[in-house]
Order: sequence, then C-alpha cells, then structure tokens
Amino acid sequence: MEKLVVNLGYFKELFPCQLVDEEEHILARIRCLELWNLPDLEKIWNQDLRVDQLLQNLETLEVVNCGSLINLAPSASTFGNLTALHVCYCKALKYLVTSSTARSLVQLSVMSIRECEMVTEIVASSGDEAGNEIIFRKLESLKLHSLASLTSFCSVDFTFRFPCLTEVIVTNCPEMKTFSLGILSTPKLRKVWLSEKKDKGQWKRDLNITIQQLHI
Repeated sequence: MEKLVVNLGYFKELFPCQLVDEEEHILARIRCLELWNLPDLEKIWNQDLRVDQLLQNLETLEVVNCGSLINLAPSASTFGNLTALHVCYCKALKYLVTSSTARSLVQLSVMSIRECEMVTEIVASSGDEAGNEIIFRKLESLKLHSLASLTSFCSVDFTFRFPCLTEVIVTNCPEMKTFSLGILSTPKLRKVWLSEKKDKGQWKRDLNITIQQLHI
C-alpha cells in the first residue's frame, strides 16, 4: 500500500502509541498520506511514537478539514522525502512546521496552506537561536491563501534561502506585513501573484519589500 486516505472519523489521534511489526511495515511503504474531514483529530501521532521515521518514504502529505488539529507533527519530526505539503481548513493550527522540521524538508517542491484562520506563521521556532539558516533547497511553489492571522512566513530572525522558488501566491492574508525578519534569498523569484489565476501580481525589488508594499 503506497497511498493511505483517511476520510470521516472521530478519533483524536491517528496512530496509536504502540504499533505491531506489520503496521510498521505498512507505514514504511506509504508514499501519499491524505487526511480528510476528521473534526476531532488533535494529533496525527504521539510525541513518543516516531512515525516520521516509519514514514521515511512519504512524498505527499495532504490534510483537509481537520478542525481540532494542533500540529502536523511533533517538533523534532523529519521528512526527508516529502515533495508536496497541502493543508486546508484546519482552524486550530497556529503554524505549519517547526524550524527543526523545516530543515529536514530538503526535497519539498510545493507548499500550500489555505483557510487556516489561526495560523500566525508557517515556520515556528523549535528553540533554535535566531540567525540560524534554513534552506528550502527544492521548493518551487509557495501558496498562502485566506490566512486571516498570518503575520509572516516566520517571526524569528532566521536566514531563509529559497534557491529554486519561482512561484509565490499570496491572497487574502491581511495581517501579513513582511515575509521574514532575517536574511532572505530568492534568486529566481520575479513576482508575487495576488490571485490564484495569476492575473495580478507585484514585484518591488525583493520578496520582503513586495509583501510590505501590499499594505501601503
């Protein structure tokens, strides 16, 4: 089984604290995990269960309409093979990933988050000192849509490098006053799109200035 879809359920945790060998073997084969319409789900797995190590081949993670979800993964989780991350209608989330997890996303090419009203930042500090570098080596597309509380991609003074980023779409993020507080590198980016149809865009020298100009 390479794809696992969980739709409609009322459990608070997806994976139990203990797994048998057969379950571990199944998880190790999963490449796509989709979670839909799980209103009571608070955690995908427990801090004590290193499911991220079992999901070592996971390439796509999609989480939709999980209104009680507190976080996508424990702060020390790693996803070295994840290429696509999509999160939508998760009203209890306050951030997407921690800085520790962000550093592991070396294969991520697409990140999309929409309609998550409590999200204030995409990457939250996991206790690292300000000034540390985070490189999204393969991220090409970043979509931020209808995030009413989003103030920035990250509120900590990290250095962010996006060597492959060519598409940024920001729509209905009224509180987003800047992209990040630290050094920011996006050498291939030439425009921030203000609609998903890409019929309206803006560019003012760099990504931070462009986001700041949206509110003037």
